[in-house]
Amino acid sequence: MSPAPPTSAEAPRSPARDRLHAVLLLLPALVLAIPGPVSVLRGDLSPELTGTGVALILALPAALLAALSPHIPRARGLGVLLAILALAFLSREIHPPSDTLGASRHLLLATTCLALFLSAAGLGAVGRQALERGLVLLSLLLSLGGIAFSSSAGALGNTGSVSEAALPGAVLGGWLLFTVRGRWQWIGASALGLYAAFAGNAPVIAGLLALFAALGISCLPARILLGPGRRRILRVSTALGLALVAAVAGWLFAPSAPSTPESAGPNVEAPPAPSGSLGGAEVRARIWWRVALLLPERPLFGFGPGQFQAAFPPYRDPAEIELSTHQRRLEQEIEVEHAHNDLLQGLAEGGFLGGSLWALFLALVAATSYQALGGINRRRAAFGAASLAILANGLLRAPLTFNPAAATAACALFGALLADTSSKRRPSQRLVPLGLLALLATDVVRAWDLTRHGLALTRSFEALAAGSEAIERMQGMGYAAELLEERRRTALRNARSEAAAAFETCPDSAQVLGQLARLEQALARLPDPEGDRELTHAFWRRVLELFPHRVEALLRLGQLEQEEGETVAAHARWSRVLELDPDHPKALQNLISLETSRDRTDEALAHAARLDEAGRLDLDWLEWLGATALLRGQAETGRLLLARARSELAMLEPQAAFNRAGVLEEEGREHLASALKCWAHLSWAREHAEAGRFSQAATSYRQARAQTTILAPLGTPRVRLELAAALLADGQEERARQALEGLEPEPVDLAGLPEWAGQRLMDSGLLAR
Repeated sequence: MSPAPPTSAEAPRSPARDRLHAVLLLLPALVLAIPGPVSVLRGDLSPELTGTGVALILALPAALLAALSPHIPRARGLGVLLAILALAFLSREIHPPSDTLGASRHLLLATTCLALFLSAAGLGAVGRQALERGLVLLSLLLSLGGIAFSSSAGALGNTGSVSEAALPGAVLGGWLLFTVRGRWQWIGASALGLYAAFAGNAPVIAGLLALFAALGISCLPARILLGPGRRRILRVSTALGLALVAAVAGWLFAPSAPSTPESAGPNVEAPPAPSGSLGGAEVRARIWWRVALLLPERPLFGFGPGQFQAAFPPYRDPAEIELSTHQRRLEQEIEVEHAHNDLLQGLAEGGFLGGSLWALFLALVAATSYQALGGINRRRAAFGAASLAILANGLLRAPLTFNPAAATAACALFGALLADTSSKRRPSQRLVPLGLLALLATDVVRAWDLTRHGLALTRSFEALAAGSEAIERMQGMGYAAELLEERRRTALRNARSEAAAAFETCPDSAQVLGQLARLEQALARLPDPEGDRELTHAFWRRVLELFPHRVEALLRLGQLEQEEGETVAAHARWSRVLELDPDHPKALQNLISLETSRDRTDEALAHAARLDEAGRLDLDWLEWLGATALLRGQAETGRLLLARARSELAMLEPQAAFNRAGVLEEEGREHLASALKCWAHLSWAREHAEAGRFSQAATSYRQARAQTTILAPLGTPRVRLELAAALLADGQEERARQALEGLEPEPVDLAGLPEWAGQRLMDSGLLAR
């Protein structure tokens, strides 16, 4: 009787197919890791979004290979990951997300990583070797790109993201250094050394700590693998010493970073810098503590997939904001994009249910990794060491769920480590890889939209940058102002066109909406305006629907509302900013200006005191604001602000103020000089009016109005109203009518009038006419 044919699980593997399988598993990370001008993510301001779209599309071949392979893949922990994914979809239905794009990105990346995890579990011995070597080459590519293109922090646009993706290959390189002979020993040493040099250059402390911890832990249980006694100590010491020397060399020769960010283009502020570009143990510790305060709000299901950034701002620590903005030296609003910790991120977005399952999976990876280090399989032990490094980095710097390149590479590694190699297979188990393949296929359109969104948004900012460079060259060549203005207009139009293309693919992108709003506002400020203010309003309001606590949107909407006279709404916007960031300089400045215009001097001075306590009160600006208040006829408010800005201007009498104005004119400080003259004449006019000398009062009011033409061609409203009242009292009704011609005073101007002036105007009925 002939023997039975082998089952599918026992069928022989094709070495070529196995190698191809490993390459396909690493294809998403490899493509995202390509540095320089041909990088997919070159100049991308949202690499996590674009990278997720690219990764999902490139993961399809590996998922297809797993679904059609005669060797049905199976891995420990798969059930836990499937439960986490199911809970994420359920959570989205229970608590509809505000940031719908963030939810889509999270679920797309989770599906991609799960498919790669299961697919990697089907690798054979040849495929595992190819996966190991591929991760080492990936690390080399990323580290070289990060060093060569330091201005853009490598292919992923952020040193921390590059470090995450390159870390497992660096650890595997260390293992190759002290466990094999031949060219791969030297390739491994190169990967380890270059990674350490890059991380030291950046510096990325979390990556270095994870690297040294993984290599150090490796020598504890792996007695059989590394050999006894001096040989083991020598090999591990060599790897650790090489990494340390490279890290120190990278740190010593690190180029100095620019002190200020580059401009994003003409008349448009640079976009917010990603928070991941900032570091510091204290920053992360403060974020971790505040995340712990966030968790009780939605303990069971959490805030939902991808919602951390939208939910976290009310819980931020003011001290962390100061550190993250480098004591406000960065003018951009800095967002906390993630919890800087895998466990806390899982609890915040998945609640107790999803977070506990995620912690269980990470614990399974850690336990399996340590167990593998004590075995006799060299490659499996190396995978365990690399996995421990990934877990350590995830607890110190950023969660796996954020960086597509790092996440896809890590999940392929986890799948190979947790693979169930037993021969028992059931046909029904093929449903899982088939289901994941189907899920990826249905998400391809959304993934392609994310990719197009990132590319179009990048082109939008590139159009602004190109416009700025062209304008700078034209200015140096002496071009006329009209030509410069036309070039600026063209750059803004081109940027708006590209941003509109990004909006068509992802209309729920807060980044695109903010860019469109800035561009519309910039176009509206041109001499021949073409921007739509209503559209600007609509864009910023939509941003607040997606991110209810977005500081930039609150600030800009408040500015628009103030310009349109909606001072109550503007006050509410800026007060909300102070609830999120109690020491926000721009919000405090805006409120000082707003309270000044409303004659609420005590409130304005209180906000000024808060700015002064933080060492950020601009006395020149406060002087200008006080002078402007005087020119508007707000005598008491203006005097108090000027006294706060310049002690020498406190308690000046009208004549002394008038005399001081002459000195200021000689110094070229015309704005303040006009303000002091205006206040002197206004004071004298009111003294005459109180004494019933209305003809003399009218003369002084005219002189005061002449000074206010520095703000308005016909004079400021309050001064004109008092002048008209004095003319009425002097019997010059026609001149009073001329003084009020075209004037539409605000309620605050009427409320600030002396009682006699307001009564005269009311009795005459001139205002009603």
